[in-house]
Amino acid sequence: MKNILLIGDSILVGSNQTSGYGTIVRDMLKDKANVYIPLDNARYTMYTLRNLAGWIDAMPREKMDIVQWNNLAWDIGEFYQDGPLTPLPFYVDTLRRIYQRIRLFFPNAEIIYATGTKVIDEKSPVDPNFERHNSVIEIYNQAAAELMAELNVRVNDLYKISEAFNEEYYSDWVHPNYLGSRLLAEQVVRFLKL
Repeated sequence: MKNILLIGDSILVGSNQTSGYGTIVRDMLKDKANVYIPLDNARYTMYTLRNLAGWIDAMPREKMDIVQWNNLAWDIGEFYQDGPLTPLPFYVDTLRRIYQRIRLFFPNAEIIYATGTKVIDEKSPVDPNFERHNSVIEIYNQAAAELMAELNVRVNDLYKISEAFNEEYYSDWVHPNYLGSRLLAEQVVRFLKL
C-alpha cells in the first residue's frame, strides 16, 4: 500500500457546505493507498508553513510515497479592496519555503503541487470587502507553476478541470459540491497513477 498525504484548503478538506475532494480520493484509493489528510484547513501559505510540522506528527515520514499540496484560495482573497491577502512575490517565496519543509519532513516522497480552482466571478458577494477573481487565480497559478518547474515538481492542474464547472457543480461561489469534488478527486487519482 502506498502512503499519500494530501494538504490543502477547503476545496480539499471541505467547508460547511461540502466534504471536499480529499475524502472522495481516500474512498477511491482505499484498496491501493493509505491517504492522510490533516483535519485542519491549510488556509494561506504562511498558515501552512507555520502548522505543517504539527499536522504530520503521527504520519510515517520516511515511508510517505507522495505528498500533494496546494495553497491559493485564501492567499488570493481580496479584503477591503487592497488587493490579494498575500502579494504575489511573497506567495511564491512562501511556496518555495513550504516545498523545502515538505522535502525535509518527507525526504523520500514525490511532491506534487495542485493548482487552485475556479470561482464563480459573477456570483462573488456584493460586499466589496471580500472578493476572489479568476483573473487573479490564473496569475497566481501561473507563478506557482513556474516555481514548480524550477523545483522539478509535477503540477496537477485542478484549475483546468474546474474551468468546465457551471453553477450546478458548486455549493456556493467558491466551493464545489459533491459533483464538482468528485471530478476533482477523479483528476487527483488519475494524476497519481496508482
